[in-house]
Amino acid sequence: MPKPMRMEEKIKYFMQVTDAPWSVAVRKLQKHGGNLSKALEDLHNHIHITIHMPGGGCLRCIFVKSDNLQDVYGYLWQLGLGEYASESYRLVSASFPIHMISVNGETQFPGRCYSIEDGWLTLDELGLGNGGDLYLEKKK
Repeated sequence: MPKPMRMEEKIKYFMQVTDAPWSVAVRKLQKHGGNLSKALEDLHNHIHITIHMPGGGCLRCIFVKSDNLQDVYGYLWQLGLGEYASESYRLVSASFPIHMISVNGETQFPGRCYSIEDGWLTLDELGLGNGGDLYLEKKK
C-alpha cells in the first residue's frame, strides 16, 4: 500500500500542477481537509481577484466563485497583512471598469462596500464571479 503524502508534498504537487502560489495551495488544501484531488478540482472554477492596497501596490490572487469574503480576509492574514482584515477596513468593488483613486487613497468611483461582517457571502454573490478588483480602504 502506498504511503500517504505529507501536507508539504501535497502543497508542492498542487503548486507544480496548477502554477498557483504557495498561499493558494495551502488555502485550497485546508478548505478540503487535505484532500488533494478535491483541492485540484476546486481550482478549475478559479477566478482572479486583484486587491489594491491603501498605500499603493496590489495583490493578485486566485479564488473560486464559491469562496467567500472571509477567504479573502484569510488570505490577507496568511500574508501577514492581518491589520487590513479588521473592522477598521473595508473592501470596495467598482461598479464599472473606470477606477479612479485620489491622492489620499480614498476611492472616487461608485462601488459596493464590504466589511468583515459580510464574510460569509460568496464571491459569486458579491458579483465577482468573473474576477475583478477590490480596493482596501480605511473606514471613516
